[in-house]
Amino acid sequence: MSHEDASSCLGALLARAAVPSTAQHRCWEILNTVVLFISWIAGISAQTAM
Repeated sequence: MSHEDASSCLGALLARAAVPSTAQHRCWEILNTVVLFISWIAGISAQTAM
């Protein structure tokens, strides 16, 4: 998968996310929270491992 494909895919996702849909917005919020939480845990784990 090339970088152009990834960016156009991301652009399509963002365009779809921009459509005012409460359920979709909620889904994105949950997804973002999960991603932040996982990266936060990973950051703590990395600091502890040092």
